[in-house]
Amino acid sequence: MEFDYLKKYNTKREHVTRKEVIHLLIPVSITLFMLVLIFLLQTFFIPFMHRAISYRKILKHSVEEGDVLFFGNNEWNNTWYVLKVEDSRILLINEKCVETMNSSGTVSNYDPHLGVYSMFYPYVPQGTVLAPYEDWKVSWEYSGLKNWLNNRYYNNAFNDNEKKLICDCGYGNVYLLSADDMRDYFDGSPGKITNIFNNSYPWWLRSSTEFESNAYNDYVSYDGRINGNGICYPGSNIGVRPAIWINYGK
Repeated sequence: MEFDYLKKYNTKREHVTRKEVIHLLIPVSITLFMLVLIFLLQTFFIPFMHRAISYRKILKHSVEEGDVLFFGNNEWNNTWYVLKVEDSRILLINEKCVETMNSSGTVSNYDPHLGVYSMFYPYVPQGTVLAPYEDWKVSWEYSGLKNWLNNRYYNNAFNDNEKKLICDCGYGNVYLLSADDMRDYFDGSPGKITNIFNNSYPWWLRSSTEFESNAYNDYVSYDGRINGNGICYPGSNIGVRPAIWINYGK
């Protein structure tokens, strides 16, 4: 009799326990499903829709200055601010820096001047010998940074259809704005530059400035000023913000 009672009790407890497990699993399963769904939406569906809408605007010639377009794959921060719209082409600049590197197109996080590791501080490497300014005027044409942008970045950031829309502006398929470009497109206004880009560290320009017959790379400081308060040497590791001209397409 006592054995039957215990068996009945244990069976009842087992049944209650299963219900409790089921009640626990339902919200957990729903939560996991929602997390996976959000991940898929953010990683695949939403970027795909953004790019499709941007591509449609380009083909329909409905892009306006100040628009933000999604162009290129999502791994390289490829959201672009529309700087200029012409009859047959559009000038875009990346909203974010896609990499931090020196003008040679390489990254070295050791600062020999300070004796510490530093990614974003424009430093003066010991033993640096600068080229005369006259020689530096053509430095962009042969710079490692131009080579990196037009090879590794260009080949990995854009698919074949997107590459067909990108045109060589004379400085490469992908290039950097110059100090004069910044003054033309932003009226030289640091406030306007920081408003659009929200700089967290300096970023390269392709031009250079003469000082005491030597050449110094131009850059935009974190507060939006062209060349800020100091000099940025070729060995400095700062941001790379690509610019591209794209044809409207047919």
